[in-house]
Amino acid sequence: MTTFLSDISCCGNLNQTTTFDDEPKFRIAELEPTVSTGMSVKTPNEIMKDLLQLGINKKSNLEVYEGIPVEKVGHKKKDDVDEYMAKLSLYRPDHILELLLAQQEAKPGLKVTGRSQIWRSTFKYLDENIIKANEFEADTRTSFSSFGNQEFQQMLTLLCQVNPFFASALTFSQENNTLELIAYKEGEHSESDSLYLKLMRILSSKNPSHNINVYFDEDMKVRGIQIIDQDGNERIAEKDEMDYYATSALYNLLFYATAIHANFHILHDILSSGIVKSTRHSKSIATWADHYDDHTTIKYVEVAALYMDANLGRKEFGAESFADRILTGENGLGGNAEVMQVLRQQLCLWMTLTDTNDFMTKFFFANFYDGIGTEEKVFAILDKFEILTEYRKHAALVKDSAEDLTTTMKKDKFASFEKTEQKLKLFMAKFDDGSDNMCCINTISSWIQLWNITNLTEESTSSFSRLSIIPEIMRWRKIDEKYWDHHDIELMCSMVATMIAPTPRRHFFTTKHKHNIENA
Repeated sequence: MTTFLSDISCCGNLNQTTTFDDEPKFRIAELEPTVSTGMSVKTPNEIMKDLLQLGINKKSNLEVYEGIPVEKVGHKKKDDVDEYMAKLSLYRPDHILELLLAQQEAKPGLKVTGRSQIWRSTFKYLDENIIKANEFEADTRTSFSSFGNQEFQQMLTLLCQVNPFFASALTFSQENNTLELIAYKEGEHSESDSLYLKLMRILSSKNPSHNINVYFDEDMKVRGIQIIDQDGNERIAEKDEMDYYATSALYNLLFYATAIHANFHILHDILSSGIVKSTRHSKSIATWADHYDDHTTIKYVEVAALYMDANLGRKEFGAESFADRILTGENGLGGNAEVMQVLRQQLCLWMTLTDTNDFMTKFFFANFYDGIGTEEKVFAILDKFEILTEYRKHAALVKDSAEDLTTTMKKDKFASFEKTEQKLKLFMAKFDDGSDNMCCINTISSWIQLWNITNLTEESTSSFSRLSIIPEIMRWRKIDEKYWDHHDIELMCSMVATMIAPTPRRHFFTTKHKHNIENA
């Protein structure tokens, strides 16, 4: 069994641990470089803090997707910025990873080898400062490895079975009655192509090493990996190459999952703005709705500042760091501005969904419904290959829960409830795109269902976020370069800081934390 972190969908018994020395032997001064801004000199962290605060203060003018309205509602969020910056300073492992540059350590090669002291020290640092709740907590590494072992084929299988982001990338082969990950496909591009395939075409447009198709067998073991070069020549990986190319597929899935995760934050900002503005007439319903506005503003601004290009009014938002944007910058994961076109279309699709069933059939398992048809057949396939067995149990509760809640709300405050739904319908109508794709999130029940099912999905970022610090996976950012560079280090540190999400009072992994961080 592959050793990897668990998430809401993974309850397996994990073995084979990664070994750490007692203490990291390497340390360098934790000094931030300074950047001149004319009248004064600021550190990169100070510049980022100013950018986030500017985005919050001017949020109604902060546009990620062209033509998608942005609202400025809710509470002042200065504390959110302070918490985020505290997170950056607490958890980034720059002081260890920069030794990769100082010592010119090469990236891992084709053959799986033991990891260097630098990487073991990085894992130990993150394990002790993020994952363990306090210094007195028992060491769980005898039975559980926070960052996985090096059995990458098994890791790929497990994550496709238990992580909803990864599972949504799978397609069903009618010919073989097995599952696949298709990053490359010949022929004309089509609107019916899977979201995974669309994003992989962008990722591989400058780096064909991402043209990796994975084929699973009836036991969900990797039975073959197809490599397609820049000229379209195809070959099947040799047995001793399988783990090597499995890490490329994991990198592709990291990019894909990161894109959906960022898009969820934009959706949540729209949803929270809508429910807050629609409930101001009723104190009791507004008290319920205000809860959903917590942290959505800062997450939206983080996407604009760190993940994708954005505009503030007629000016580029943080233009000097566009190259470092995780999804669209040349120093990021490998995407470009075309990513935003695909994600904008996906956001518009989400806005047409009415309930949890819609989310499953038109987005999450759309690849399966397109190839298989009926719900009965789709779920039979999912059961056969043990895809999201725990996640689907939780997801099945969302619709009934939403309907029970809205029934109670309607009975308790009928007039206020009706008025809220009228206002919500008017608010969401602003997101109709002028075609047949009408926004259908126009009842409180549909609102709750889409909010809860996407939040349920988002909780599983804890299992794929660790990939962003695993050297065998992150080498695929620029696989043709032998040595790590400054942009590799910056990207890994940024993704650890943002995707593990150790925001005070919003921590995913532990109930209480030694830095006063609690579970969301």
